[in-house]
Amino acid sequence: MVPGLYAPQTFTKQVRRSGNYPGYVRTDSDVRPYGPATDIGWMEFVRNSAQTASDAGAMAAVLQFQSTNFATTFTCGAGGIICQSPTSCDPAPTSYLHSGCDYAQSNGFSSTATNQSVIIASGVGVPPTAPGVNSSAYWVTTRVNQSVPQLFSAVAGNMNGFLAARATAALNPAKDCVYVMDPTGANAVDMSGTPDLILSCGVYINSNNATALHGNGTPTLSATEIDIVGGYSFGGSSDWEPHKNHGAGGIEGI
Repeated sequence: MVPGLYAPQTFTKQVRRSGNYPGYVRTDSDVRPYGPATDIGWMEFVRNSAQTASDAGAMAAVLQFQSTNFATTFTCGAGGIICQSPTSCDPAPTSYLHSGCDYAQSNGFSSTATNQSVIIASGVGVPPTAPGVNSSAYWVTTRVNQSVPQLFSAVAGNMNGFLAARATAALNPAKDCVYVMDPTGANAVDMSGTPDLILSCGVYINSNNATALHGNGTPTLSATEIDIVGGYSFGGSSDWEPHKNHGAGGIEGI
């Protein structure tokens, strides 16, 4: 169901990227037409284009960052990490954030146009523009605005309509250091007897089997978190239960 034309529209998408980087995109848009159906329909068409441009800009900037920076801890100004308040794409940034400006422009929106603006912000931690995304290490927000000349409603004095769209993409790097990549195997991690596996990081088990993790006897498993695509049957001693992510997304193409 499409929300009301005059109301801001929001939705959230979650995607999994290679390298176990969950990514989140939140998009918001607002359209303010003031005239008959022809003007309203045209504004809606341009709004959809603006949302596509802001989505593309946010994702492009984050993916460009991910392709050039492999940090697991994020601090503004350290290791090439750019944090900035909302900044116009005119002039275009020289950092990886230029990808956000470039992709917005390739979708029809540019700060060099007289009736458009493209603005990019970035930072660490939870993005302020994406309610519901409670875990994030780094984020980029792209805002697109445009003033649209009206047609029939201009006769009534409504010369311009205004529309805006916003998208935020965020990264949350994996905390795992042990990866078990069998996609379907039972007992992909099998701890029988009295083995100890004590880690200061997490374990990722790619198997979708109901017993991807199996343990019996008196095994000891200690990890900061454990991500399991499938299920588990584990006896013995463990301290990972509060950190378990059962049903994690699988890594394809392995």
